[in-house]
Amino acid sequence: MIIQLIIPLSGAVDIRNAMQIDLKDIHFAYPVSSDVPVLSGLSCTIDQGELIGVIGKTGSGKSTFLQLCTGFLFPDSGEIRVDNTAMRKAKDWSAVRRKLGIVFQFPEKQLFEESVFADVAFGISRYINGKEEIKKRVHAALEEVGLSPEEFAERSPHHLSSGEQRRAALAGIIVLEPEMLFLDEPTIGLDQKGASEVESIITRFHRSGKTVCVVSHNLDFIVRIAGRIIVIADKTVKFDGEKKRLFSDNGLLHSFGLEKPEIVTLCEAIYEQQKIKVQGIYTIGELIATLTREMNSQRVLGAYESSE
Repeated sequence: MIIQLIIPLSGAVDIRNAMQIDLKDIHFAYPVSSDVPVLSGLSCTIDQGELIGVIGKTGSGKSTFLQLCTGFLFPDSGEIRVDNTAMRKAKDWSAVRRKLGIVFQFPEKQLFEESVFADVAFGISRYINGKEEIKKRVHAALEEVGLSPEEFAERSPHHLSSGEQRRAALAGIIVLEPEMLFLDEPTIGLDQKGASEVESIITRFHRSGKTVCVVSHNLDFIVRIAGRIIVIADKTVKFDGEKKRLFSDNGLLHSFGLEKPEIVTLCEAIYEQQKIKVQGIYTIGELIATLTREMNSQRVLGAYESSE
């Protein structure tokens, strides 16, 4: 168990026991092709409060990595420890797993109840008996994902838009109040509005002091939200560090078969052509604000020089 400072939304400092997942020398192959390992010699640590982006080429083992972290799969060899306890030796594994939420690709395809309320309540009803407490938790989860309980609770999940379905599926995980949330391609298949809504949910969850680990091929999405980047290639972790170090190194990116995010390429072009320092900017909003400040500064300077 480690101790870490968590900064909640209120701004107050909350010192508490923090979860940690530690993977050491993980080897894993699926039974149908046991002679072809998916991961081999993988090691890394996930600490409380981080927002991690996991990237790599298709088939590199990213989804397998998430399922190992959350106990849906167990390694053939190596060890995974949660709070310094080996997963396989945890006395109450169900209690541990409730702290580790995972959202698979296209989670809306798993919606099956007649109402949004019933779908979100399905998981939590296994652990809470009181109807009023379940209702309170479900409504709070729906509000967290931007779905008004009054408007959406009794609607059929199959009559929602794709973005609303994705958010309803996320509510079904958030209602369990996990300490760590793992998401596999959470914006895939969504339009810009739906993807933006999901991104906001992830950001709010992380700002509440929780851990988020996201797999995505959308590098512009990853570079916006994540501080730490893990690259999985050649069946193991090949890079683990700050996004600035990775996305400013063309040779490193190309060695992993990855392209730069569009926002990074745009900022580099602006610097080369206009010599405006915009390196390290990862959102369009921040870029526009920086360019506006620069133009205003140049106007002031021009006005001053012409008055001389």
